Amino acid sequence: MYENLWIERDGEPVRARTPEEIREAQGLFADGDARIVWKTKRGDIEVSTVFLVLDHSPLGDGSRLYETMTFGWHYEYQRRYATRREAIAGHKDILREMRIEDYPPPQPWEKPVEQDIDRMGLLFDVE
Repeated sequence: MYENLWIERDGEPVRARTPEEIREAQGLFADGDARIVWKTKRGDIEVSTVFLVLDHSPLGDGSRLYETMTFGWHYEYQRRYATRREAIAGHKDILREMRIEDYPPPQPWEKPVEQDIDRMGLLFDVE
């Protein structure tokens, strides 16, 4: 199981190999809020993109480490990605498909912070 744990370094996924990295990955896995890449909520509709920590690809090759899901839309939607950059682009694509206005996403290496709420007109659930 430990060979399938991943962490992020400067927004890039890295396989957890050392005991310290494995503990870091376990901590991330336990803390859902720490894994949020981008979360958008408009009324009852929510789009959530997270770092999974565990690779969900059948080969364990790091190709499915991020996931975007929709909730409350006319159908539930799920996509998985290999990189944070792809996940952010996918999140934005889903927002566009849902016809939620376009605005700048977070940079691939950063997590949205409270001051971005007013600038982007978004509600991020970061409790």
